[in-house]
Amino acid sequence: MTRTFISRAFMIPFASLALTSAVLAQNPPVPSQTTPAQKPAVEEVTLTGCIIQGSGPAVFLFDNAKPEKATTDKGRRFLLAVGKDDVALVNHVNHQVTIQGSAETKLAPTPAAGQQPLESELPKLTIQGMTMVSTTCSAS
Repeated sequence: MTRTFISRAFMIPFASLALTSAVLAQNPPVPSQTTPAQKPAVEEVTLTGCIIQGSGPAVFLFDNAKPEKATTDKGRRFLLAVGKDDVALVNHVNHQVTIQGSAETKLAPTPAAGQQPLESELPKLTIQGMTMVSTTCSAS
């Protein structure tokens, strides 16, 4: 009688293990699906606006940026990045310029009244070419 009791006692864990293995074989665990950081969509643009100093000595923003033919559109603000050519942006602070480059299509979030969006949240404009329009920024 002891022998029957011992064999049944050992069979329960083995049966449980076999059942678990069968369930896992039918429904294998799903691996963690992490999506790689996707690059934001970009478009080739030509914009005219004003270069302003950002929060640091090497941070520059492109303010009131509008397409050349748009006069009534509200200007956008971009974080500037130098592309192929070494452009000395510090020499053009508070100048109105036309920039040809690649702009992220994302829109900057709308900040609270009286505040500006964070620089890190601004779409990036990578400069491929630049032409100075004026040594001062327009009031618009």
